[in-house]
Amino acid sequence: MTRSMLFVIAALMLALGGGPVRAQQRHFVGQTTTTTPANVGILALHAMCDAQFPGARMCSTADILANGADSDAPPVSGTPPLLWINPSLVAGTDTFQLDASGVGSGASLSGSLSCFNWSINLATVAGTTLSQSRISSSSCDNEYAVACCIAPKK
Repeated sequence: MTRSMLFVIAALMLALGGGPVRAQQRHFVGQTTTTTPANVGILALHAMCDAQFPGARMCSTADILANGADSDAPPVSGTPPLLWINPSLVAGTDTFQLDASGVGSGASLSGSLSCFNWSINLATVAGTTLSQSRISSSSCDNEYAVACCIAPKK
């Protein structure tokens, strides 16, 4: 299957409300005050958010797309203003992945959008990032703060 075919299939799945991605009831509450390389592992990224915002975890793109931010959430800051965010994959192969946001791993030589499950910090591998205006990808050899999401209080 070609990349364009995967993109069309994923776009149709999203348009019809189907697909493997199901957003959880979590929304963006802020970012960690410290930056981190991509290779610390997913559990460490979740723990950084929990330490900053008790009960929070690293946001997924599905969280952001479905639930957005609290009105009092701080704006994304930093230079460049990017945060690590966990991709929510809707299609992929060994060499290409497509996130629910429409970001594809075409710029990454590896086909990853999660720095190989947050285990590598190489320039040729991509990780998903969040800025104030969009979801994109960035080289895994960068250091960014982490986007944190939390379930609303009941």
